[in-house]
Amino acid sequence: MRKQKVVQVNETQEYVITQLDAKRGLQLFKKLQKVLTPAVFGSLKETKNEQGEDVVNIDMVNMIASISSQLDDFDTDEIIKAIAYSIEKQEQVVSEEFAGKYAELAKLFLEIVIFNFNDAFISLGFDMKEILKG
Repeated sequence: MRKQKVVQVNETQEYVITQLDAKRGLQLFKKLQKVLTPAVFGSLKETKNEQGEDVVNIDMVNMIASISSQLDDFDTDEIIKAIAYSIEKQEQVVSEEFAGKYAELAKLFLEIVIFNFNDAFISLGFDMKEILKG
């Protein structure tokens, strides 16, 4: 049985997200890996913290720009399909519901990615929860 989680994308709207089945999950993970891996690793920068210790931070602006430049129309269709499948709504409903609400759409998609794939990304060397904290 696939797990579910309630996420809040704004002050009033909650969604129940359901894990993707293995076939859809693997298809989406393959695409995400091609886009996110170079974007994340290309956005890492070493700095020093207040104690003078070396720390690695991520340049979020650079990462977002890198991701955006790699997405094509097919990828955006796949993102909408994955969101629709995960929140159990039709694609057109998702497309209409999030018209002009791209920050909320991105937040929901990131929640779906973390819920479904964070263990796999950790095995590749990065924890999406930690990266997205800032």
